Amino acid sequence: MSTATTKMKTRRAGHRGVLTKLLKKVEPSSEELLQEYDVSELSTIRGLIVKKQETIDQLNEKIVEELSEDEVSEEIEEADRYTYDIEMAVTKISKIIKESEITAKQSRETGMFQLLRNHRVADCKSDKTCKNCNKRHHTSICSKNETHLHTKSKLIKDNSTSKPDTDAAVASMHAFIDIIGQIAGIIENRDSTYHV
Repeated sequence: MSTATTKMKTRRAGHRGVLTKLLKKVEPSSEELLQEYDVSELSTIRGLIVKKQETIDQLNEKIVEELSEDEVSEEIEEADRYTYDIEMAVTKISKIIKESEITAKQSRETGMFQLLRNHRVADCKSDKTCKNCNKRHHTSICSKNETHLHTKSKLIKDNSTSKPDTDAAVASMHAFIDIIGQIAGIIENRDSTYHV
């Protein structure tokens, strides 16, 4: 074995040592990993593992070129053992990250509706009332809202036949803004009560 091959094997051993330490970090169960690391740290660990594996693969190729035929099969078997452990670790981390992202997305999406689940009109402390019917709910969900806007736009159309219907356009814009408010879902008052 040449001195160049010995140097490459020494470099590879150093990279494998670092890789082994990274693999030990991800040995615990998924729950334990999430308690110890956040998702960004796990993503960084995964990136480091992949990068080290690429470096080791390059060194393996150079080493195999320098070895005799008898030593090649042993070298390939050893490389395959490391590759299996690495693939398992990367798959495990990727699965944890994906599950965490799905859970975070679900909690964001349902969070607003959870706040409103126990909110009843009878318990509402807001002094705000609907502009259309003067009841305690948001104008955007008023049952009279559509008829109110429809009646207003019809009156405007009857009064002017040749000029543009700007009031109807403004009324439509206000209806659109009310709908956007409804989609947003939560309006927080100063007293920290939420309203739809």
